[in-house]
Amino acid sequence: RVVCGCCFRRCCMCVRLLLTASTRLCHHRFIGRRRMALFCQNQPYAREFNAVVQQCKAADQPGLWDLQCDDTVLFPEGGGQPDDRGTVDGAEVVSVQREGHDGVVTIRVRKDQDAAPFAQGQKVLQSVEWSRRWNHMQQHSGQHLISALAERFNYQTSSWCLGKELISTVDFDVKSIPEDHIRQIEDGCNEAIRARKTMSARLVERDSSELDGVRSKGPLPELSGPVRLVTIESIDENPCCGTHVSNLSDLQAVKILQVEPFKGVTRVSFVVGQRFIALLGQTFDRERALVRCTSVQASLLLDEVNRIKKVERQLFKANKGYLKELATLTGEKLSQEKAPFVYFHRDDADVEFLTTVANLVASDKVLFFGTGGEKDEGCFLLCGPETSQALGQKVAELVDGKGGGRKNRFQGKAAKIQNRTQALEWVKTQLPAAQ
Repeated sequence: RVVCGCCFRRCCMCVRLLLTASTRLCHHRFIGRRRMALFCQNQPYAREFNAVVQQCKAADQPGLWDLQCDDTVLFPEGGGQPDDRGTVDGAEVVSVQREGHDGVVTIRVRKDQDAAPFAQGQKVLQSVEWSRRWNHMQQHSGQHLISALAERFNYQTSSWCLGKELISTVDFDVKSIPEDHIRQIEDGCNEAIRARKTMSARLVERDSSELDGVRSKGPLPELSGPVRLVTIESIDENPCCGTHVSNLSDLQAVKILQVEPFKGVTRVSFVVGQRFIALLGQTFDRERALVRCTSVQASLLLDEVNRIKKVERQLFKANKGYLKELATLTGEKLSQEKAPFVYFHRDDADVEFLTTVANLVASDKVLFFGTGGEKDEGCFLLCGPETSQALGQKVAELVDGKGGGRKNRFQGKAAKIQNRTQALEWVKTQLPAAQ
């Protein structure tokens, strides 16, 4: 027995170099291709791989090229896990996709040149962006563990999403999950991590009785050949094509953050491993910032926030009353001018303020035009005998706003309330009574 230089397995058959002229694969990789077992699946911790180019052609966008190699360290999108990023001989990888029922993997690279950057039969070095791969391995393996322990309570997984930022989610086909069950699932996950349970994958023929009791929602994967079965020691077996940790201790920790109803299912948000550490760091930084801002101890932050909200509600209510009184006084004062046209502006006025003023000023003989806002966004109101939809629409156009109304009233919001002077002058030109 010798060590195969292709896949590093010990096998006497490798001495014969069972190669094919088209693929130049040893018999291990040839069987792997037929059975969908890629190098990245067999060796998920590998960061580089020496591959042979089988095909290179231009993609549908300039500067992009589609490669097919004899095997790949770059994982293609599948099983809810996003595809890898990395390089092929230094060329940036922008996507990795598995195509067709035979599972052919296409690696799309960025290379700004007219001629094909790689030739058939050329040896290339594939390198995976490890931080991204490791992140995906932890989250995906953590989801398997959470789903397996949830199944003990008869909660079946319907779908899951590996979040692009920090938080991932898994959906269960139940309307609700009790808090004590969530606590037991989380505790069970971390207990399995401390117990250093192993995680492994193997290929099982589709007609094998081993698949009879396997947890799986819906049909088996459509790709031809045997089914790849991922096993968590003494806990779970599940068909999956993703890359996973070999030992649950690599997950470091699992934290369930939130449980909420979502479109008829229950959505559980969670973080695993490095994401948990990153989230903990962000949370602590945010807490320190709040402590500096409020000048209270961290343990008293919630009480302080509730106190601030209570004061805010009281001030809002009082301010609303003061503004109503001010609007009434303003309207009474303007109504004494006995002018056929009245214009009013206040930086902090809203539609409610303007309406109170207009109700005291406007009449069948007096047109009121009011605006509120300081620089950009604001509001406006037209009220009186001369008000029409056409007049209001033109004012809205001048202040870059939208609005509506009926009979003798038109109101709306403005994106450029600073144009109110221009709108005022235009209104004056349209109304003889205002000149």
